[in-house]
Amino acid sequence: MHTKALKHIITQRYTALKIAVRDIQKGFDKDAIHAFRVQVKKLRAFLRLLDLKLPGKIKMVYAAAGQIRDVQLQVKQIRKASGNSAAPAEYLAVLEEQLKKRKAAFETVSKKNQFAGSKQKLFKKLPSKLPFESIGQFLHGEIAAILALINTGLKEDNDLHRTRKKIKDIIFINEIYQEALEDHHGPKILDPPVVKKALALAKELGKFIDKWVALSLLKPGSLTAIGPKERNQLKSISRRWEAQKQALRKSVSGKLKSAAFRRALKG
Repeated sequence: MHTKALKHIITQRYTALKIAVRDIQKGFDKDAIHAFRVQVKKLRAFLRLLDLKLPGKIKMVYAAAGQIRDVQLQVKQIRKASGNSAAPAEYLAVLEEQLKKRKAAFETVSKKNQFAGSKQKLFKKLPSKLPFESIGQFLHGEIAAILALINTGLKEDNDLHRTRKKIKDIIFINEIYQEALEDHHGPKILDPPVVKKALALAKELGKFIDKWVALSLLKPGSLTAIGPKERNQLKSISRRWEAQKQALRKSVSGKLKSAAFRRALKG
């Protein structure tokens, strides 16, 4: 791919980002936030392929959107975990106050950080050509990095987080590559069965990470203003979530370490 094609891909990503930010500003819908975060991850993956970094302005808006998403998800999970019992009203009020502040912060940062300037700066850093072979080399390098993480035993929560990021990167880069092949005939990079397995594992890893984040929002330090009755209720929820998190860890780690997944990655 020549510079013109690279610029076209980046422009597509920037257009999608702009639309997604506008959709978030309309009402902070969780699907709009998800769509924006996916578009940022796609751009970030493509820039990594080019050995470029995601612009700081986009990082700031992405972080602000992520903070809203975390609280929205926490409210949903707390209500679900309460079951037939009364939901912890004091804690939910704390979350709603956090949500209000995070929405205000997003509005400020998203209006302040316009992306057009950063796109032009990226254009100046683009290579004159990106051989299709380089895409394959990048993907296989990411696969090697995933296998290296698996070989360490995936003992830390962050190991699973890093593994998911790399799996998502190869999925996004493969997707961009396939789109490019509509105009340029090149070799196939990843077989559909490999992509299917990778998508399934990324989804399961996402559930693990969501539980990890949810537990971080229930740390004792965040419950100091909550009454003893609700605090006990939240501690009970926290214990259940910890058990669920460990079950997810065991399940997804086993699948990542399986001989079948290793063979699929190695092709």
